[in-house]
Amino acid sequence: MFVEISYLTSKHKEILTKKCEHVISPDQRSVRIFDHFKDHANKSHGETFLILQALNALKTLQYPAYDLFFKLSGRYKINSDFKIENYVNNLFVAKKHYGFDSSSAIYTTLFSFSKDFFDLFWLNILWSFSVTTNYLPPYKGYSLETNILPHSSKDITFIDTLGVEGKIGPSGTLETS
Repeated sequence: MFVEISYLTSKHKEILTKKCEHVISPDQRSVRIFDHFKDHANKSHGETFLILQALNALKTLQYPAYDLFFKLSGRYKINSDFKIENYVNNLFVAKKHYGFDSSSAIYTTLFSFSKDFFDLFWLNILWSFSVTTNYLPPYKGYSLETNILPHSSKDITFIDTLGVEGKIGPSGTLETS
């Protein structure tokens, strides 16, 4: 499944549809809604919106066809350090993000969650979506990295290496994690 917040031309959609089963992006009727989240002051709000779009589609189209789900940010790719065994048999797997003052902060570059955790993950993301939209204290500045599982942080299994690489924005520096 490919989820994009920007409007895609019919040519781009055709190319992507050949490479993956489902493409979610705005059409002429929904582009203004997607643009609101794309241009939102809190980047996490747009990312949370897209995760909700993907979860809704998965629940409608494929759930519970798969045992394990992955979210990989678009500018990254899996590298030789990726070990699938790090992700199997856990509810939620991510790399701890030490750049935040939160014991459950994660890198949203790549994470996984199991079929058994799907519904609870959806509820947590819905909560995160509601707080990332708010510009007022105490929610001003809430990020997805620190609030992806606000009510289920005990379910996170932290790993040391994600096994991905990509160019980070805005510098374009190649990062391996």
